[in-house]
Amino acid sequence: MQSRNEQNIRIIDVSKWQGVIDWAAVAASGVKGVMIKATEGIGYTDPLFRSHYAGATDAGLAVGFYHYCHPETPNTAAREAEDFLAAVTGLPVTLPYALDVEGEAADLGPSRLTDWCHGWLETVEQRSGHRVMIYSGASFARSYLGSKLARWPLWVAHYKVNQPMANGTWDRWAMFQYSESGRVGGIAGNVDLNEMDLAYWEKLHGTTETAKLKGDDTMQLEQWQWKMLGDSLDGLYRKGLLGDYVWAEKAYKGELMQTELAWLNTVVFAREKGVKM
Repeated sequence: MQSRNEQNIRIIDVSKWQGVIDWAAVAASGVKGVMIKATEGIGYTDPLFRSHYAGATDAGLAVGFYHYCHPETPNTAAREAEDFLAAVTGLPVTLPYALDVEGEAADLGPSRLTDWCHGWLETVEQRSGHRVMIYSGASFARSYLGSKLARWPLWVAHYKVNQPMANGTWDRWAMFQYSESGRVGGIAGNVDLNEMDLAYWEKLHGTTETAKLKGDDTMQLEQWQWKMLGDSLDGLYRKGLLGDYVWAEKAYKGELMQTELAWLNTVVFAREKGVKM
């Protein structure tokens, strides 16, 4: 495992526990990206997931989503993957989707847990076409995560050290969570601090699968991503959360702008909470 490097990229990860965040202040502090908790197990969506997404994207931060899994329950990897994808589909991001595996997941033992994680990662990767990664503590990864997971990048947690503990599956980390009690402008309490390997960051932002902007602020997505976004907006229109079908039409035509999508996300979030907009 490599050590921390001052050239790496500052990333935070957040959930409902960080409360309402001043995302402009976060961006001004030098943070470049954020991993946002989207879902947990089956049937749970973080209540601040959409507002965190809207605020972070408006502030110009790179965004990714993570799912906290519960393989120690009867939940299948496929079912948890479907639940996660249902929540995040239609929200373009440039950082990976991540599987958070820790805690009681160890009850499965190394072999079964490795297979479960493999199933989730493969399902999400194939269904979404988006990059995925796996998050775990350094000791947990060493003890429970087998070599068949090595094809996916590791986001590793190990506090109060500059170099995380080695394991038999990965020889490098893509992202390193080095503190669970960091302080960042715009966030009232503690927040997890991470650094993303510079080479990995550059790899992510050099691919065509990520949402880039043209000069007119129109998002540049692959055709399958436009269709997925259009289907998502179509579904929101049919549920009454969007008042005009034109947004789905713009997505199907590949003409939706980043600023428009950020606004639509704010509208949907508000209407889900019963606020009239």
